[in-house]
Amino acid sequence: MRNRQQNLDHLNRFFGNKKIKDITRKQYQAMLASLHNAGYAFNTLDGIHATGRMVFRKTVEFNIIKDSPCGFAKIPRKVETVEEVESSKGEIKFMEKEELIRFLNAAKESRSRS
Repeated sequence: MRNRQQNLDHLNRFFGNKKIKDITRKQYQAMLASLHNAGYAFNTLDGIHATGRMVFRKTVEFNIIKDSPCGFAKIPRKVETVEEVESSKGEIKFMEKEELIRFLNAAKESRSRS
C-alpha cells in the first residue's frame, strides 16, 4: 500500500494541478522520460506506470475520458555503451564441481524429507 501511495505521489507531482481530461499522451510519456532521466530504476518506473494505468482505466470506465493517455506509453530503458560494458568489473560466479555435487545432494535429501 505504501508503494502504491508513493507511485501516486509521483503522478500527482506531475499531474496534480491538471484536470484528468487535459492530460495528453505526450505529457504522460514526458513524465516517464523525466523520471528516467532523474535516475529512477526500470522497476520503479514500471510500478508508477502500472499505477497510472489503473487510475486512467477507472477514468475511462467512469466515462470521464474516452482514451487513456498511458495506453501506448513506453518505459525508457538505460542503454549501456560499449565502454560502460567493457569497464564494468562484473565478477562471474560459479560453483566448483565438488560444491555443485554437495549442493545437488543436499537438495535431493531436502526433497526426499518433504
